Amino acid sequence: MLKKNDLEGYLNPHDWLVIPDLHGSRHFPAAAAFMSGMVSPIIQLGDVIDVRDEDCSSIVAIKALMQLKEACPQLICLRGNHEQMLLDHLARSKDFECAVESEFAQDYSALSEFSKEYHGIPDDIMTFIKASKLYHQTQNLLFVHAGCRWNKQASDVTELDQEDLLWAYEVSRNWRGKKLVRGHRIVGLPEEYSNHINCETGGWKGNKPLIVSIVRDTRHKQKLRGWIEFFDDEIKLVTGSTIDVNY
Repeated sequence: MLKKNDLEGYLNPHDWLVIPDLHGSRHFPAAAAFMSGMVSPIIQLGDVIDVRDEDCSSIVAIKALMQLKEACPQLICLRGNHEQMLLDHLARSKDFECAVESEFAQDYSALSEFSKEYHGIPDDIMTFIKASKLYHQTQNLLFVHAGCRWNKQASDVTELDQEDLLWAYEVSRNWRGKKLVRGHRIVGLPEEYSNHINCETGGWKGNKPLIVSIVRDTRHKQKLRGWIEFFDDEIKLVTGSTIDVNY
């Protein structure tokens, strides 16, 4: 079992803890409790809501993320396509009840959860969702939820639009900007290429661990240092990287 002190001893001040898509992951409350109080930079890549497994809960996940933000003010929360879809659907609807009764409501499982639990979305949760960012960049990294469309030539985040930031499942070979650190597209394990890192591994599925990647803000090509696996009561640190610098 990994101890927090051991992890903090492994981390460099330039190492980011990257929390992938959650979709209400049942493993996230334990992961959030483990990271609580840490001083390392932390970022969550969006898609906190809309569950994909019967053991998951949008409400539990977003509350755990809010509590983590209180304990770790440095935490940055990005917006995923599911948060954007929720906001867009509510904006199109006359009121919350109309949103829940809409024929499109089945696409947003979080709506049903909020309706059953609160008969609406609490103000603090709505404020938290609206405060999420479309991207965050450091000296060497660009964190986004999605990617950069396959046929696009770009080298700066200002050249990416919401279709790229929230929806693109691919990263263009012609992306020449800072290394993209992304979620959205499911891979087996975190993997690094010459211009991006995939961090979403489907940790909201009941039989899979939630994986928090460790990514270093460095000029060196290899930035993925490893990851932390959370599964039930087990916490494991995996060091090293899967990388293909020829992508």
